[in-house]
Amino acid sequence: MIDLRGHRWAYTGPASYAGHGITIEKLKAMGESAAFFGDLLPARSHHHSLEMVLQRQVDAAAVDSTALGHFLAANSHQSDQLMVLTSWGPLPPVAILLNSHIGAEAEKLIVETLLSMHTTPQGRQILARYSVQTFAVNSADNYAHLSKTYIKKVPAGRS
Repeated sequence: MIDLRGHRWAYTGPASYAGHGITIEKLKAMGESAAFFGDLLPARSHHHSLEMVLQRQVDAAAVDSTALGHFLAANSHQSDQLMVLTSWGPLPPVAILLNSHIGAEAEKLIVETLLSMHTTPQGRQILARYSVQTFAVNSADNYAHLSKTYIKKVPAGRS
């Protein structure tokens, strides 16, 4: 990462751990700040960060591996234009959030459906479209180190 000093960097905003927060953490561990980069340009999403790199609007960006995999699956002809400099992680799994007002019955049905999708041909086909193999039970514990900055409140007993 030291080679990126003074270069243009795309970030997805302070609410994104994979697209912003982890970069700040890595810079702090090096005794640096965001001023390490020459220019910081906001991106609307990880996909937009990738587009900014490909269009040479920025030199680099932190992009979630799921977003990168999905982008490359759909744009394999551009894979030679991108280089993975490093990889940070493991990061917490992508969370699936439900509105707390959805109700216990609907929540249970959604969870059961997601956890069993990989067991049917139709479910595997849907998952494959998004480069997902299966869903697994998650826990709020996976996000404990993010809670001060990124998660304001995790309801007790919910995961």
